Amino acid sequence: MAYCLCWNWARKCWNLSRHDWKTLPRDVWNWARKCWNLPRHVWNWARKCWNLPRHVWNWARKCWN
Repeated sequence: MAYCLCWNWARKCWNLSRHDWKTLPRDVWNWARKCWNLPRHVWNWARKCWNLPRHVWNWARKCWN
């Protein structure tokens, strides 16, 4: 259930601009970063689920690092 909540929240965040990403509250940002530390098969499943363009996905991964 926690993962579902995380994914739903993250999907909403894709609509934010680059500036908005950086201004997220620190505690929310840290929590979201923990959510990305998932096994590779879960990561791949999420990418297929969202059908995100590769360049958008790569940008998002860099953003979390």
